[in-house]
Amino acid sequence: NKFDSMLLLARNKFRYSCSIAGTNNRYIDRTSARLLAVSAPGASNWLKTIPSLPSHVLTDNHYQLAMRLRLGLPAFNIMRQYCGACKSSITTDNWHYLSCAKRRKNELNMRHDQVNRALALYSLHVGCVARLEPSSLSDDNGLRPDLQLIMDQYNKLIDVTIVHPTCPSHVKQAQTQLKTAQDACENKTNKYIKLAQQQSADFVPFAIESFGSLSDSATDLINEISVFASEHL
Repeated sequence: NKFDSMLLLARNKFRYSCSIAGTNNRYIDRTSARLLAVSAPGASNWLKTIPSLPSHVLTDNHYQLAMRLRLGLPAFNIMRQYCGACKSSITTDNWHYLSCAKRRKNELNMRHDQVNRALALYSLHVGCVARLEPSSLSDDNGLRPDLQLIMDQYNKLIDVTIVHPTCPSHVKQAQTQLKTAQDACENKTNKYIKLAQQQSADFVPFAIESFGSLSDSATDLINEISVFASEHL
């Protein structure tokens, strides 16, 4: 749409002006990655969709945080200089908390689990059989995906991952739109494809970028659940 085209134009102008001015490359890459991420297909759907339930309404604080993230502003006007968990500098990466390795067992896992449980909940609502973190699927290594869905004759194994394109480990690949999500899908597929074959199942990597875009496989799964709902409700 027009707004996304304006963001892409802004990104290209930004990179050009910074290259002329000799601006720090790390800052250029991070800003470029952010502009590409917020202008990716579907990245703003979650902000524009009209809520159908009270639980879907964003609070003012959540909306403000979303806007600050998308505009490249820090989460708050006054922030500490270092991460309390890993001691990394917050001044060079204002949104470090979205990718901090030390917080994976706490806040980041909670975010992941919310997505996984929402997928299971709405799949159950439309008549699918849903199993969270199904065990005893693998005979050799105890590997288990986040979710198993049975949709009539189709068996699907799903694993959710949420990636932050502007974190230091992703910013280079994020110079290509949705590459961060695509790479995450490839990693998940390599991990689970053997298990899916053993179970005669389709494996679906469900990758989300922190700015709102979904991987193609995630979008396809949501569409399949919608079709299943139209045929069974």
